[in-house]
Amino acid sequence: MSIRQLAESFSLGYALVEQHRVQYVNDVLCKIIGLSSEEIGRLSPAQMIAMLAPLDSSAQASITQCPDAPGLAPGWFHYILKRPDGSTRNIGVLLNYLNGPATNRLEVIVEDLTERMDADRSASQYIQAFLSVTEPIAILTRDLRYVIFNSAECELTGYSLNELAEQSISLVIEQAALATIMNSLSRDKEYRGTVIIRRRDGATRTVEMVISPVYDVQHQVINYLCMKHDITIHIRKAAATLAREKQIRMLLDSLYEHVNYYTSPELFIVSTNRAAAESLGMSQEQLIGRHCYELWHQRTEICDDCPIHKTFETGVSQSNVIHTPDGRTWFIHGVPVHDEDGQLKGVVEITRNISAETTARRTLEEAKTRAELFNDLMAHDLNNIFQGILIGLELIAMDMAATPQLRDKIEQCIEQVARGVTLIANVKRLAHIENEPIMLRQTSISSLIRAAKQMVVTSFPKRELVVRINIPPEHDRVMADEFLLDAVENVLHNAVKHSKKSPVEVDVVSKVHDAHFVEIRFEDNGPGIDENRRRVLLLRKGMRSTVSGGMGLALIQRICNRYGGQMTIEDRVPGQPHEGTAVVLILRAATLLQVP
Repeated sequence: MSIRQLAESFSLGYALVEQHRVQYVNDVLCKIIGLSSEEIGRLSPAQMIAMLAPLDSSAQASITQCPDAPGLAPGWFHYILKRPDGSTRNIGVLLNYLNGPATNRLEVIVEDLTERMDADRSASQYIQAFLSVTEPIAILTRDLRYVIFNSAECELTGYSLNELAEQSISLVIEQAALATIMNSLSRDKEYRGTVIIRRRDGATRTVEMVISPVYDVQHQVINYLCMKHDITIHIRKAAATLAREKQIRMLLDSLYEHVNYYTSPELFIVSTNRAAAESLGMSQEQLIGRHCYELWHQRTEICDDCPIHKTFETGVSQSNVIHTPDGRTWFIHGVPVHDEDGQLKGVVEITRNISAETTARRTLEEAKTRAELFNDLMAHDLNNIFQGILIGLELIAMDMAATPQLRDKIEQCIEQVARGVTLIANVKRLAHIENEPIMLRQTSISSLIRAAKQMVVTSFPKRELVVRINIPPEHDRVMADEFLLDAVENVLHNAVKHSKKSPVEVDVVSKVHDAHFVEIRFEDNGPGIDENRRRVLLLRKGMRSTVSGGMGLALIQRICNRYGGQMTIEDRVPGQPHEGTAVVLILRAATLLQVP
C-alpha cells in the first residue's frame, strides 16, 4: 500500500512536503485547515508557517530549526491554526523526515485537538467550581468512598485532604445511619435526610445530607454526588427559641389578666393565655381562630367602642372599660406591635376583670356620699344647737343681776361652745379638701397672715393678739390655694386658745429650706409643748388626729401635704419648751430660691 493510500485512511491530517513544496494532503487535513488540496498545494512552507501560532516554548523554538521547511524542526508540537475564514483551531503537529533529513522529504501529521482541549477546559472549570462550593460536597464511589471533595468537606469533618482520600464515609457517620443510607440508595437510588457527623476531634455536627447517583451513557450508576448542609447552629437556635417560647408561655399563663394576640382588624384570636380561656370555661385551643366579640360579647360584629380595633386603626395604644352581657366589667388595653420598619404587625390585648373593683368603688362612693350627707346634716344641726346655746349664754351674761363669778362661768361656756363651732368647721373643711382638685397659684403668705389674724381676733374679741411678720419679699410668694388661709388661721387660733398670757405674741419669720421650699415659722409666747406631747402630736396622721385639739393640727398637716410640703412642731427656744412653741409650715416657693 502506498503512502497516499495509507494517508487517505488516516483519521489524522497528513501532508507530504518535498523540495519546499506541498506534494500531497489528505482530506482530513483539508478540513482542518479549511482549504482544498489545490489551494494548499499552492502554499509555500513559509506561508503555512505564518498560519501557525505556537502554544508553548518548544513549538516556538522549532520555528527556525527545520532546513527543509524553514521555521520547522522535527518533533511533536502544539499550535493554534489561524484558518482563512478567521476561525482558529488547536492542533498537534508531528514533523518527520522520510529516510533521514538528506532526502528532503518531510511528512506532516496533524491532529485537531480543539474539541478535546475544550472538553478538558470545561472539565477543569467544572472541577474548579465543584471545589469552590462553600457547602460541603463530595464525589463518592459506589461503595461510598471519597473520590473528590472540597475544602468545606474537610472543615466539616475536621480531616485533611489526605486523611479523607479513598476513605469510606463510615469514618464520619455512625453504622446505624450508614445502613439507613445504603438501604435508601438501594431502594430509591438516592438518600435525603438528617445525619450526625462525627468530627475528627470527637465533636458532632448535625447536617442535612443528599446523596444522588451519577450515571454513565448507558445509564449505569458510576458514582454518587454527596451534598451536605450544616444545620447545627440552626438546631441550637431553634432549641433556644423553643425554650424562650416555653418561658414566655409560662409567664403569660401565670398572669391573671387576659392576653390575646391579633394580626388583623377582623380580630381573629391568634394566640391566647390560660386566664382568657378559663374566663369562658374553655381551652386555649378552642379560642384560636375565633372572634373576641363572639366569645365574650355574644355579638356577630365588632363592638363600637372596641379599643383593640381602634388600636389597629390608629397604630397607638387605646384603652376602654367594657361591660359584657354576663354582668362583668373589663378594663381592655390594646398595645400595637410594630416591626423594625415601623409597620404594624398586630395588636396585643391585655384585659383585666374589674368587676369587683367597680362594685367596691361604687359602694365606696355611695358610702362617701352618705357620709358627706350625714356630715353636712350633723354640722348644720350642731351649729344650730350651738347658736341657740350661745344666744342663751349671752342673754344670761347681759343680765345685770349676774354675779362676777357667774359671768366668768358663762364666759368659759361661751369659749367651749366656740371651740365646738371651730371643730365642726375644721371637720367640714377637711372633707372639702379631700374632694377639691389641686390648682395652685402664687400666693402672698404675709397677706394671708394678716387676714387670718383678723379672723382670730373676731373669734376671741376679749383677747389681744400681736403678730409681728418678718418675711423678706423673696420668701413671701408661695404656691398654694384658698385652703392655706385655713392652715394659717388654725395656727394663730391655737396660739391664742392655749395661751393664758396677754397679749398673745406671735413672731412670723422665714428661712430657705432648699431651692424649692421655704420655711414659715410661727413662734408664740405660749406655754409650749413638752417633748412627749409633741411626739404624740407629730405621729398622728389625718383623721385620726381628732383628740385634744388635734383636728386643727390635722387640717394644717393635710393642707401642707396638699402642696407637697409638710408641718412640724418645735420649741421656740431649742431645748426649752416652756418658752413657747414654733409651728413650722414648709411650703413650695413660687420662684427658685438661693440656698445659702
